[in-house]
Order: sequence, then structure tokens, then C-alpha cells
Amino acid sequence: MWSQNLAVLAFLGLISIVFGILDGDPVEWARHGYLVKVIGKAANGKGKACTGAIISGNFILTSPECVWDPEIEQNIEEFAILTSLRTYSRRLMGLLLMKTEKWAVLRIKEIDSSVLCPPPPQPPRVLRMNIVPSLTKQVMIDVTENDILYSKCYLLGFKTEDPDKFYGQKKVYRLDLNPLKEPRYGEDLYHSKIDDGFTACYEDVGSPLICNTLEKGTMVVGLFKSLNHLVPDNATELTTPESTIEAACSNAYEMNFDFIVNDERFLKLIEDHGISSYVNAYKACGFMNSDDEA
Repeated sequence: MWSQNLAVLAFLGLISIVFGILDGDPVEWARHGYLVKVIGKAANGKGKACTGAIISGNFILTSPECVWDPEIEQNIEEFAILTSLRTYSRRLMGLLLMKTEKWAVLRIKEIDSSVLCPPPPQPPRVLRMNIVPSLTKQVMIDVTENDILYSKCYLLGFKTEDPDKFYGQKKVYRLDLNPLKEPRYGEDLYHSKIDDGFTACYEDVGSPLICNTLEKGTMVVGLFKSLNHLVPDNATELTTPESTIEAACSNAYEMNFDFIVNDERFLKLIEDHGISSYVNAYKACGFMNSDDEA
């Protein structure tokens, strides 16, 4: 554990300027313990900061943008994971396990299901997906586009307070989203209009899009990917990286999301690399009933 903490601290020293959620409704990180910070070491020696979520005892879900180094056009392989798990470890090491065009999964040392699923009234610290596990066969709950477009959805991210100290910021904000809109012609991204500056920013890439579906429950259905923004009138006066980044986010009018539900590759990933951990977490957190355990 000591050597792992030293390695994580080395990653944290690489972070420069980062920006997370600019505004939203404050919530307790401990009440959303699945939310994590993901920090990778890029080729230029700097840390690349993103957001992710715990989806099983040994899997972290995040965006493919978080694991890609554009300077050398290669994947980042090693990551520091910052959690809110006081009784376990706030700092974990993660390794890239799989990357697709819409999502990436990092592997961590397994977190015991007793940590992920504390007794009530504490909420689970693992985020539910649309996959019901068992030791014999995994079943994917079909989530349609209409299920999501007519659901109430929200996004969680870390509040920007000091752009130089992303790793130490513990304030989490919730954004209750405007209704999601289907992709425009020729696109594959879903959109949500931004009101009153309640928006995510660049280090929220990989934040889970969580929807309360009417018939299929609350689950992660997508990941925050990018912003559509206007060029500010004072763009030529923005002389620092901080002002440029914040202006780009504060002038955004729309958030973009990748949908990740109904992807058969998740089933194979779980079966090949983490079935027992996935089943244990879902049973302990009450995400499956007795019929699912057969």
C-alpha cells in the first residue's frame, strides 16, 4: 500500500491547470462514492485529469479521451485514481484494460463489496449499469433511446475552486440536465442545453450520465464527452491558459454525451476479467434479486 501511495503521489505532482464543473447544486462526495478522479501520465510529463466511476470492485469506467495521448497518438496505460473511500484507500493505481470508441475501463486492485455496499442508510459506492450479472450468464437490460430521452438525467462533477489543485478539491456538484436531444444528422452524440452557466468543463470528461428511467431504474447510460461553445467577445484579451479554458466553458451552450448502453462488449469484458467481483458487488448492493442469481 505504501509503494502504491508513493506512485499515486508522483502522478499528482504532474497536474497543471484543470477546470471542472463551473456551477451546479452542491452534494456530498461521500453520498456519491462511485465518483472518482482519473489522472494519467501523458508523454509530455504532465498529468491528464478526467473523471470516472466505480462500476464494480475492480473496474473504473471513464471516457476514451481520458486514456489517449494525442501528442504521441498512443494510449496512456497507467493512472492514479482518487476516491472518497475513507475506510479503504483514497488513492489507487489503475491500468488500462479496454478502450472503445465510446468508453474505457481501467482495472484496479479489487475493492471489497463490504466497502462498496455499506449498510443503509448509506448509498452504494458502485454505479449500476444495465447488465444484470450471474455466475452462469450475464443479461443485458435493453435500454431504448426513448427510455433515456424521456427520463430525468443528471451529471456529477468536481467543482473548480483552484485550477492548480484539482487533486485536492473534494466539492462535488450535481447538474440536473435539460431533456436530452437525439443526435443531429451525421453525428453520434446526444445533447443537453446549458442554462445559467450550469455546465461541466474539460476535466469532467468521463463523468457518468445517470438517468432515472421509468421502468428500468436508475443507472449510468452515458459519459460526458465535450462542449459546444461560442467564441467569447473578449477572446483576443484572454492571455492566460486559465482565462481561456474558463471562458470556453462559461460560454458553452450545450453539453455532448456518448451513450454506452446495450454494448455487448461490456458483457465479454465482465465475463473475461471480473465476473466474480461484478456479481459480488451487485448482490451486496441489492442490484439483483434472487431470480437473477441462478
